Amino acid sequence: MASQIMELCIASHHSGLIDNLTIDGKCSFCERITKDPAKTHYDESLNRLDRSIMSEVEHLLNPAKTELQNTIIGIQEVSTNLEDRGCLRIGLLTRYLLSCLIDADRIDTARFMYGMKYVRRTADWETISGRLKDLLNSFPNDSKIASIRRCISDDCFEASSTSKGLFTLTVPTGGGKTLSAFRFALSHLMKHGMDRIVFVAPYLSIIEQNAAVIEEIVGIDNVTECHSNVDLTNNRNQNDNELDLSMDTWDGPIIFTSLVQLLNTFYSSGTKSVRRLHNLTNSILIIDEVQAVPLKTIYLFNEAISFLTKVCGSSVVLCTATQPALQDGLEYPLEGGREIISDVFGLFEDLHRTDVHLVNSLAPADAKNVAEKVVSCFRNVDSVLVIVNTKRMARDVFREVRCLIDDSTDAYHLSTNMCPMHRRKVLTKMKLSLGSKKTVCVSTQLIEAGVDVDFNVVIRSLAGLDSIAQAAGRCNRNGRFVTGDVYVMRTNENLSKLDDIQQGSHFAEMVINRGYQDLLGPDAVSAYFKLYFQKQRSEMNYPIKLSASGLVNMLSSNESALQTYVSINKKRPSVYLCQSFHTANDEFKVIEENECVIVPYDDDACDLIDMLRSKTYEDPRPLMNRLQQYSVSVFNLKSMQSQGIV
Repeated sequence: MASQIMELCIASHHSGLIDNLTIDGKCSFCERITKDPAKTHYDESLNRLDRSIMSEVEHLLNPAKTELQNTIIGIQEVSTNLEDRGCLRIGLLTRYLLSCLIDADRIDTARFMYGMKYVRRTADWETISGRLKDLLNSFPNDSKIASIRRCISDDCFEASSTSKGLFTLTVPTGGGKTLSAFRFALSHLMKHGMDRIVFVAPYLSIIEQNAAVIEEIVGIDNVTECHSNVDLTNNRNQNDNELDLSMDTWDGPIIFTSLVQLLNTFYSSGTKSVRRLHNLTNSILIIDEVQAVPLKTIYLFNEAISFLTKVCGSSVVLCTATQPALQDGLEYPLEGGREIISDVFGLFEDLHRTDVHLVNSLAPADAKNVAEKVVSCFRNVDSVLVIVNTKRMARDVFREVRCLIDDSTDAYHLSTNMCPMHRRKVLTKMKLSLGSKKTVCVSTQLIEAGVDVDFNVVIRSLAGLDSIAQAAGRCNRNGRFVTGDVYVMRTNENLSKLDDIQQGSHFAEMVINRGYQDLLGPDAVSAYFKLYFQKQRSEMNYPIKLSASGLVNMLSSNESALQTYVSINKKRPSVYLCQSFHTANDEFKVIEENECVIVPYDDDACDLIDMLRSKTYEDPRPLMNRLQQYSVSVFNLKSMQSQGIV
């Protein structure tokens, strides 16, 4: 098995992992490895090979074989209760070794061809630790919330001295997770001699906000952001000396990336993403808003995290106010997680700042009904935030609100139809209005995570309980009142293409009707996720049309392909791993891919577009990052092109 894994990596280092068995029962690996020696010139190559090189290879092979065998045995020992789980993790081990090979090959080629000297960046962790300590000590401790945040930070510091592995950090919104999680990671890294800290978040807004906070402490040179929607791969020379290696390899001391990029590192096709995998070992991953992991990828996510913590010597922290039930009753559960907060229930009681009300349990509200609710709220408060599920509803509610308010109230609209720079300017202006005059904002769910705003009242279209909790985090955020009001409204939005929201709304309403005293507390959230997962467990196998057993099985025992092979050949294949790696990796998509267009929003955007068209840039990465601020995702690019819009 060890020999075949190494052979598979060598055979795959230009293409990404090949299929061992194809879904129609052919052994691609066997065909690749057992070619006619006369056609491969194997004997000729071996005879011409320099003896000193052959001696070095032989010297390396025995310890390599032993190390790989021990790792395989270790994986089998920790993969309890499920044979498929061991197969999947050995597949991830193979991908890890491919990552080592590809990265070494690319760096060595660049060094030979361009004289590039590669030096891995490291950080002065002692100095960074001192800066963080000074910053935390500078915060005032003159309010209840400030005192609670300090206790959360202290819990994180205490937990950092424990052994490596899987952790959960369950903190209500507004509890200061970012700095507390960083305090844990920094102390944990220094205690265990680990290599880097990787921040992972599902939304660009969270990544940008958290990166800005950490950069202030550690310096921008120590931080690598890797999350862009804009890919200029086809507009640049493919020379390694033109690339920012830290973005390509994640070898810097502190990485900020997206959930999409993380999962692509483990499961996507080709060689671009896999190159980063080996640099996640002996690292600390802080995964923010973990409840946002798409349902179809739950099992693959769980196995990636288990591989890191059980095989790679890494630690993972799952951060959220609404901890999903990833450890109970699942076919591929997470195992052995430790909660960092000493008293989660007490913390939620202490940080209780909102009351949640279901407004209309019968007839769904239209845009005008929602706007009328906004106006009624203004009789008692000065600011109202409306969050709906679709861009169309956000636009319609905003128009209705504008018709019902007078000039004394500022009205703002936010949606993903606006480029990030546009949204940023609107948010900046809105924050100046809050607290100084009456303010209403109508937004899609983009404002729910990573946006630090504080409204008196929040009105939320019915959605999953995790989304409602995120929306509530924008209400009475700084505890200026005893409690703020969050009104949940059933709306007439068309959710036919938003199945996750539709399902989440259904289960959230079921939990609401159970009458929990704190709808956003740990008990209610746990009940919600158990319902949500129990009813949709089959979706977690990542269903695909190519295989009735799902993509997870294709990356583990691959029973269907194996049975087909045996049926054709009347025997088992001579390969130990039967995965359809290439086919499964091609099928893997964290989210449905949209096209991305760049918008000439202002003069700076126009200048960048001119630079892109003329190719007057040396390094595409800074240009790519700046263009990110002027990008908008669209579903209908071909139609827009045919109409001359793009």
